[in-house]
Order: sequence, then structure tokens, then C-alpha cells
Amino acid sequence: MFSINRFRTMSSRDSGSAIIAVIGTAAVMLIIGVTVANMSVRALAFSSSTRAGIQSKAAAESGVNVAVVDLRNGNCAASYSQTTTPAYSAKVSYSTSATGGTWVSGCPVYADQTVNRVKILSTGTAKSVGVAGDSTGNSGFVEAIYPYTPAVLPGVKPSGPAMYFYGGVDFANNGNLIVSAGGPPAIQVKSGDVSCSNNTVIQGDVVVQSGTLSINSCTVQGNAWVGGIATLGTITGNLTSANAVRPPGVGLSWTQNGPIPTVPNWVAFGDTLPATWPTLWIDSSRVAFTVIPIGADCALSPLMMSQVAALAPSSVIINALGCSSVTASNTVTLSNNLVIYAPRFDLSNSNNVTFKSSSPTAQRRLWFITPDVTHTTPPSCNYSVQG
Repeated sequence: MFSINRFRTMSSRDSGSAIIAVIGTAAVMLIIGVTVANMSVRALAFSSSTRAGIQSKAAAESGVNVAVVDLRNGNCAASYSQTTTPAYSAKVSYSTSATGGTWVSGCPVYADQTVNRVKILSTGTAKSVGVAGDSTGNSGFVEAIYPYTPAVLPGVKPSGPAMYFYGGVDFANNGNLIVSAGGPPAIQVKSGDVSCSNNTVIQGDVVVQSGTLSINSCTVQGNAWVGGIATLGTITGNLTSANAVRPPGVGLSWTQNGPIPTVPNWVAFGDTLPATWPTLWIDSSRVAFTVIPIGADCALSPLMMSQVAALAPSSVIINALGCSSVTASNTVTLSNNLVIYAPRFDLSNSNNVTFKSSSPTAQRRLWFITPDVTHTTPPSCNYSVQG
């Protein structure tokens, strides 16, 4: 009996130890399960956040790429955005310093030789956002800084505007007007309207003293002063106009009825006899221009330009007063300084006519002149330039 009672006591103690062991094992398994679940959630959050971060950065880089393409093509906008994938929002700024953190918001003014750098700050949004509470990769940004070189380096120092019109002008072709830096406004109109369509780019300032400016889909890469109403595509610089409210499309500031630069009066070039022109046209070396007639087709054709080139380095006047209009197409290569007298210039039937120097280092001057035969103000000529 004694020994039996003793064995029963030991059996009861072993049973209690087993229960404790089971509880301990269950607690360990619970801890392991919680740890595994937590690790799984963390792994899901990390992987989704990483995916979102890659997507948002790629979207931000897309914004930079779009801005860079426009800058290279001369079509800079102060900001860019896209809500569809890849979604981004990018802003452009520039600096006149080669170092430091001082930036001016917006696009650099065309041909401004003081601009040294351009910066694009783009924020992208992920297509698939992070889950499990991790949103760190949902948006990302890219800051890109590039050295800036104006599209046109200083060339022939302009003594006046690239184009002067007394009665207005209509730019109907898709093209670029490129002017030397540092000169007066590129286009100056004394009394008349300026209109433009079909994505023409005017790289310089514009003054319309008393008329209106209607440029629709076109771009003025510079400033504009308009005595009347301005209807815009895009102006990258400042605008002065008579609009009742700020018109859309102005890159920088707008001033209502502000001061407008004075446009000079019309200078009458009469259709005097070609024999007298050399006494009026003399180059910087005091050498008279050579006068030659235009061909029967009244075109600035390769044959015509080869005749002009044969007279180089002499500057040349082409007498086209007998033509109803002078035409041109494709690329017109200038081997000399060239003056063209004609009743009318019609470039509207040829898209993207280019006038360029025969040498990348030689600078040429080119004048299109429609004479005023009566020498009156306002001019009474029926001549025109169309293109």
C-alpha cells in the first residue's frame, strides 16, 4: 500500500508538468505565428512601396523628358502636367548664375545671353500605390539641372528690327523666325494688326504699336507690346495690351494699357532706276553693291543663287521690280549680303523656307524691300510680303 500510494503521487506531478509544457509550446507557436504574419505584412508593404517608388520616379522622369524636348525645340512652357499614366507635374526655372541656388520661375527669355542654367523639377505619381499603410513611394520627384545655351548666339549686330511693317502682317506658314541676340524687338508694326496661325514660332520680342495681336496656335518666345487687344497662343515673356482681363497664354507678367515702345516711321525706298542703287548701297568697306536682274521665273532658285554666289564676296542687289511677286522654296543659301527689291514676296506656297549662310562661321545680311513709289506717309504702295 505504501509503495502504491507513492507511485500515484508521482503520476499526478507528471501530468501537471505536461500541461505546462503544452501551454509553453502553444505560446511559442503563437509568437512565431504573429511574427510570421507581421513579417508577411511588412514584406507586402515593402514590395508595394518599392513598386510604387519605381513607377513614381519613372513618371517624374517622363515630365523632365517632355520639358527637355520642348526646350531643345524652342517651345518651352513654364509648367507641364499629365494626369494619365505616367502622371507628372513639372516646373521650369532658370538661373543667370553658373552656381548657387537662386532660380527664376518660368522659361528663360529667348536668346538671353545672361542665362547660364535651366532647372526642371518634376513630381511623378505611381500607377499602383503602396498598401499595408506604406505610402512612401506613391510620389517621387526628379530635379534635373542643365547648362543653358541660347538657341541663337550673338551674330550680326542688328541695326533695326528683323521685320518692320507699316500696315501689319499675317504669318500663315509653319516656321521659325530666328533673330540675333541683344537687338531691338524682332517684329515692329507701326499701324496695323499682326496675325499668326499654324504653329509659327517667333523667337524675339514683338511691338504692335496701335493694332491687335492675334497669334492663336503660334508662340512668341519673348515679350510683346500691343496697343490693342491680344489674342494668344503662347507668349513666354511679358505682355502689355489693352485687354480687359489677363489673356491666357502669358508666361510671365501682364500689364494693362502700359507704355509701348515707339515704332519708327516708315522709310520710303522708291523704285528709282537700278543705276542709282550702287550710290545708295555701300558696304562697310565702302564697296558698292552689285546689281543683277532676277531670272524670268522670279524665284530665288538654286540657279539664281549660284549667280549671286559667283559675285562673292561682293554684296548683291537683285532687281525684281518687273515681277508680280518673288517666290522661294526649300533652302536658300546666302554666299553674300543680299538685297531684293520686288513689288511682292510670296512664300505662302512653300512650307518651311530656310535662308541660311553658306558657311557656319560667315554672317550674312538679307533685306526684303517693297518700294513705296509715291514716298508718302502712310505708304501708298500695293506691295506686300506674304508667307
